[in-house]
Amino acid sequence: MKIYIYLKFIILVLFCCSVSAAADNTQSSHYLLKPTGAYAVGYQDIFLINTDVCPDAFYKKGINESDFSPTNKQHCHEIALRIYYPTKDNTGLGAKYYEPYINDTNKWLANTYNLDQKHIDVLQSATQINTYTHPNAKPVNNKKFPIIIFMPGDPSPKTGPLRVRKSGG
Repeated sequence: MKIYIYLKFIILVLFCCSVSAAADNTQSSHYLLKPTGAYAVGYQDIFLINTDVCPDAFYKKGINESDFSPTNKQHCHEIALRIYYPTKDNTGLGAKYYEPYINDTNKWLANTYNLDQKHIDVLQSATQINTYTHPNAKPVNNKKFPIIIFMPGDPSPKTGPLRVRKSGG
């Protein structure tokens, strides 16, 4: 758990430094870098809901309803997955950076480090960053691509804080 907290903090500090630097730059750059390959990047959000665990142990009525997917009306335990894949649909700017993660991390940092409003505003500006990813874009057909699964914060001593699995297709 301690590794996860440190990893989350380090990622956000680096992220906030880049947001702050972009804000100070005369050329506005409210986006992440453009992919350089032959394809654009599509994604789908999938929620795996365990209806045997309702409500989830972390559910707090009136406090964190927005932490659960819109179809999870009973606030059951769920795992959110975001699947990225190659697409030819669109190569321009797409969706915003993953807001639930940013908002959750911002709240945690503000509470843990007792941040003033100026710092909270800088953190919150991260929700305005665009990416080159496109929701529900059509995947490239008839080609094989590797599958890569990231599990940040995995507490297993054998795999460390980040585990990557890769397959040939």
